[in-house]
Amino acid sequence: MARDQRRDRRADQPSQARRAPRRRNRHDGAEDARVRGERGRRAERDLRRDRHLHHPGLPLPRGRWALDQFSPAALDAVHAHRRLHRPGARQGGVRPRDRAALSLLFLRRRVPLLAEPAVSFPFAIDATDGAARTGALTTSRGVIRTPAFMPVGTAGGVKGLSVAQVKSTGADIMLANTYHLMLRPGAERVARLGGLHAFSSWDGPIITDSGGYQVMSLAKLRTLSETGVVFRSHIDGAAYELTPERAVEIQADLLGVDIIMQLDECPALPAPRAEVETAMERSLRWAVRCKRAFGQRQTQNLFAIVQGGVDESLRRRSAEALVAEGFDGYAVGGLAVGEPQAEMLRTLDATVPLLPRERPRYLMGVGKPIDLVEAVARGIDMFDCVIPTRSGRHGQAWSDAGPINLKNARYAEDRAPLDEGLDCPASRDYSKAFLHHLVKSEELFAQVALSWHNLAYYQRLMQRMREAIAARAFGDFAAAFRERWARAAD
Repeated sequence: MARDQRRDRRADQPSQARRAPRRRNRHDGAEDARVRGERGRRAERDLRRDRHLHHPGLPLPRGRWALDQFSPAALDAVHAHRRLHRPGARQGGVRPRDRAALSLLFLRRRVPLLAEPAVSFPFAIDATDGAARTGALTTSRGVIRTPAFMPVGTAGGVKGLSVAQVKSTGADIMLANTYHLMLRPGAERVARLGGLHAFSSWDGPIITDSGGYQVMSLAKLRTLSETGVVFRSHIDGAAYELTPERAVEIQADLLGVDIIMQLDECPALPAPRAEVETAMERSLRWAVRCKRAFGQRQTQNLFAIVQGGVDESLRRRSAEALVAEGFDGYAVGGLAVGEPQAEMLRTLDATVPLLPRERPRYLMGVGKPIDLVEAVARGIDMFDCVIPTRSGRHGQAWSDAGPINLKNARYAEDRAPLDEGLDCPASRDYSKAFLHHLVKSEELFAQVALSWHNLAYYQRLMQRMREAIAARAFGDFAAAFRERWARAAD
């Protein structure tokens, strides 16, 4: 009886060895819950911090990585990060092939410009006169009044001029070039320095050319394929690959600009129709890839480029396909490459009416003042060209009556300023005689002064066109301008 009672008590009162695991399980369970909670909170922080590593066009699952949503560059960064931190990894060192990828991961986590609040990019048309229109494109860094002329700062700054001088002309936006910046100083370096706005001290909107035009001009230094283009730097011969995805990454993520241009193929004219058609079709496919890489970004715009040379049927196919795909804006590329002005205008007449009224239209690489007036009359909103600053560096000033070549002896004793009605010191404060003297003496200030005047003249021309459209008097303005230009040509 006593033995049975002791056996029953032992059964009812488990031993220390049996109770200990239960206490450890209870303790470990609480610890596991805390660990799981901390891991969950850390994962949520990482997810919020690194969400722009994901492809923004795809849904983002919570609480786990989805590797198929990463851009190729972001995947490289993630894999490099895992190799660095995996068990048994060599401490204190990073593989050379991982340095760039880890740098990108750090940049995407730390650069402030990548965490800007989402805003919309409305384009408002305030007035029209015939096909000409005036309005405003609102960006996260300022408003662009249209029609707009965009000074060209190829390497991030307008040649010979300070940011203050460029702004004093009335410019709302500047254009920079992806090709030149990716070669020198390098897009990753610009990103480490805070993006192109901080790097250049230009706080207004910036648009970048994709670099396609420059790369395609390197006929002997590049290899073209469906993937993209492999080329050698004209600076040091180093090899680079530019794909639609890489072009978007450089412009949107590393340079951090406001308006991104698709990568396109721009054949030199004249060219066989088959060659132009092949380039146009490849540009369409690249546009789709650029849009996929761009995703649903809210603080930047992606513009497509209509190609097709001067063939109206190819231009129509290109425009209709791009409009069906849908972009924030549409550029007309592949013009002003040697074709007569009449062919350029005929191509615009066939192309511009196909583009959406509610989207900005951009004519790339154009041009002379008369070209701007003719293009605005056909519904173009945005322009860029190197003519104002390049002409200034070679002793030429622009006016309503055409170019003024200050190398000519006829200006040696001309006491009149270039344009006393322009609010620009270079235009009103110096006589043509003095500027002629500086040009002949090859003084650096001559290049600065004439570039400054030319940009101020171009910006005032855009302002006059905006005012004429708003007053529904653009037809009269354009007719008078054409007449003055024709007299100067005679």
